[in-house]
Formats: sequence, structure tokens, C-alpha cells
Amino acid sequence: MGSTPRTTVELDPRLYRALKRRARGSKRSLTRLVNKAVREALEDAHDLAVARRRLRQPSRSYKEVLANLKRKGLL
Repeated sequence: MGSTPRTTVELDPRLYRALKRRARGSKRSLTRLVNKAVREALEDAHDLAVARRRLRQPSRSYKEVLANLKRKGLL
């Protein structure tokens, strides 16, 4: 198995101090907190992209949805 990739990130000094305080207070490493924040940001970006795609889809009325579910035997 390969090693974990490393990178250098330049943070605003105030952000870095806040991150260190959070790590110390939560007894987690800076690495763990940064990984979690990046993972959540990527998930949020994905969720937003999905929402944008859905906005472009044609909408259907409640009656249409109900009729479709009945036709398929789901109601």
C-alpha cells in the first residue's frame, strides 16, 4: 500500500491559530481536522452541483406525480 500523499497549504495566521485551538480542544490532529473540512467541502460542492442539475429538470405538478405513482401501482 502506498504512503499518504502530503501537501503544503498556506493558511491565514488567524485561521491557523483557530485551527490549532480547535484541534487541541477536540484532541484531534490538525491533519484530521483539515481532512474532515476538505471532505465536507467537496461533499457540499457535489450536493450543490446535483441541486443545480435538478433545477434544470422540468417540474411536474403534484397531480402528475400522484397519477404516475398510481399508474405504477405504488399508491
